[in-house]
Amino acid sequence: MAGGIYCGITDDGTLKKIAYDKKGTTYTKHPNSNIPFEDVEVPGFTKSVKFCINHHKKLFRLTFISWDIAIGKDDNPRFIEMNLRRQSIYGHQIVNGPLFGKYTEDIIEKYKYEKEKEPIIY
Repeated sequence: MAGGIYCGITDDGTLKKIAYDKKGTTYTKHPNSNIPFEDVEVPGFTKSVKFCINHHKKLFRLTFISWDIAIGKDDNPRFIEMNLRRQSIYGHQIVNGPLFGKYTEDIIEKYKYEKEKEPIIY
C-alpha cells in the first residue's frame, strides 16, 4: 500500500460515508477537495462490474482474481491489470467488512471440500 485513502462503494455504485487511511484515520470528506464521500456516484461503476464478471468467466480455472480497473472519460472501464496471487484484502475489509460477506460460509465449504479432494504431496 503506497498511501492514500480507502472509501467503500455500495452495490449501486455510490461511495460510502467514511474513508480510511492506512493508520485508521477516518474521513467523511476528501482531505484535499473537501468534497463529502457519501452518495457520490462512481461513473461507469455498473459497466466496470459487468466487464470484470464477463472477463472472469473466461478464466474458468481461476477462482480468486483482483481486477484493477480505471474508468475513462466516456464512463467505460479500462483494464489495468488482474492480480492472481498475493492480493491484499486489507483496504477492502476496512471499508466493506469481510471479503466474501454473506458468501463467507459458502466459500469456506467450497474450499474445505476441494482441499479434501487434493492429494497430499510432500
